[in-house]
Amino acid sequence: MAKATKHRDHYWFGHYQILLFSESYTLSHRKRFSNRYHEFSVYRAIVLSYLFQESNSMKNFCLRLIAFAALSFVLPGSANSAFGQEWTSANGKFKVEAKFIQLDNGEVELERKSNGKVIKVALSKLSDDDQKRARKLQEAADKKKMEMAEKKKMEMAGKKMGKSDLLEQLELKCEAGFSEMSNFGSDKDEQTPIVIKVTAIGKPAVDATQYGKLKLESFADSEGKALKPEKDKFSMDDISKTMVKVDRESSFFSSHPDDGVTIEINLPAKDQPESISKLSGTFSLMTGGTRTMEAIQELPSQYGKRVKSAALQKAGLKIKVEKPENDNGNFGVSFMVSGKTKTINRLYVGDSNKEKFESENGFSTSGFNKQMNYSFFFSEEIPEDAILYVEVVSGASVLEVPFEFSDIEVSDSK
Repeated sequence: MAKATKHRDHYWFGHYQILLFSESYTLSHRKRFSNRYHEFSVYRAIVLSYLFQESNSMKNFCLRLIAFAALSFVLPGSANSAFGQEWTSANGKFKVEAKFIQLDNGEVELERKSNGKVIKVALSKLSDDDQKRARKLQEAADKKKMEMAEKKKMEMAGKKMGKSDLLEQLELKCEAGFSEMSNFGSDKDEQTPIVIKVTAIGKPAVDATQYGKLKLESFADSEGKALKPEKDKFSMDDISKTMVKVDRESSFFSSHPDDGVTIEINLPAKDQPESISKLSGTFSLMTGGTRTMEAIQELPSQYGKRVKSAALQKAGLKIKVEKPENDNGNFGVSFMVSGKTKTINRLYVGDSNKEKFESENGFSTSGFNKQMNYSFFFSEEIPEDAILYVEVVSGASVLEVPFEFSDIEVSDSK
């Protein structure tokens, strides 16, 4: 065993040899550390220099033990290892450990780990792997920058445009007539029920992905008799209590115009007013937000599988591609969607130019709450390079829309 020495670079402590970074060592090697981390060496030098002071007092002995325990908190290590990665020249002769800053005009900017200096290297002078890494890092940085810019843009737009401004962009219309679904499924000889349609036209309605929370304040016929609406027997959702997905492509029992959203108020068949003297209340639109389109490549290869997509997972969505059915030239492809289904604005099958494949034999959606099924029926099998497009809306807000109409005539047919 080596004898104790006054040399301050190392000591034996019990059975452990401790390397001491003295103040002189730290100062001479300060350039090897970034300004962010070199102070760890200074702290360690101070603690260790105190630890090996010659003293026989019990007080100092205890303080030395405390100082020795403190070494675990002041030893530099893992923090430096995360500072940068090794970059290699194309010929392999030169290497540098540095942090990537950016790739701009064919030059890679790197921050040296040793001294914190920023250097510029032509992309072509780096190894193939490092060139790929630089491009990938820059693409990730650009994507993040765009997302932040879009988020800030949306925040600024929200601050500049209040709810009153959004309401001014809406035009409200109202019409009443006899329902097309005349007592469908009923054996009774009843009168045809009346349906009142309130339609909101304008950008906030075009951007809406959900509607509902209908609250009626006044609803009376021409004689002043109060009218009470009934729940739509063909819908699984109660728009007076919940928000319903806006579906402009497959809605069968109610239709939304391309430039708006329509809310239907159903009257019991026994109520047959010639006109409605007053109708007022509010309904809500889930509108605005950011739209993100996720593309699932080579759709046929996904048959029978659950789609793997980080973006969809982040949005709280799971999509399983059902195995297709081919029934006498009717080729059906279905998608079972679970999770936050109401955040989906569009889901369709298309080509690389985002052009939608027309489902000649029909298209349908079904389900409720957190599970929906989208089905497309084509006249032939879709190509191998077909793409599933899913447009998801995030950051939307609720806009409460007040309405008031009077003297609404009930048309003879609807």
